[in-house]
Amino acid sequence: MTAQHRSHIKREDASWFVLTVNIIVLVWFF
Repeated sequence: MTAQHRSHIKREDASWFVLTVNIIVLVWFF
């Protein structure tokens, strides 16, 4: 596994985290 591949996974995890936070905020306010 290359460092570039690991950073790509980390970036995907960050995007999933942002999506999850957005969903939580929507559920919280609605």
